[in-house]
Amino acid sequence: EVEAILIYDRQGTIGDFIREVRHILKILPYEKIYGYFIKHEDDGKDENELAQAQEIATDAISLAKCISELNLTSTSVIHVDTAGIVQRKLSNKINILK
Repeated sequence: EVEAILIYDRQGTIGDFIREVRHILKILPYEKIYGYFIKHEDDGKDENELAQAQEIATDAISLAKCISELNLTSTSVIHVDTAGIVQRKLSNKINILK
């Protein structure tokens, strides 16, 4: 499990944001990603409970949307699932600071 802090200015598209996430975690373009999930640490739930986490859609239309639609805060955590088992094992985690 890798953790990193990413400072992002809430401008640009979701696609740009995902590119930055992959860059900071050193995820190569050919590596398989099973999903990106947003967990808000201030929602009072257990850190391991990702059943309520919001998945970031990665289709062409969603990637062109503005990053502000994700409602990220300084307590938001982006989970990048590289194992395919998001409920049990998280491979990478990023704290988002605004």
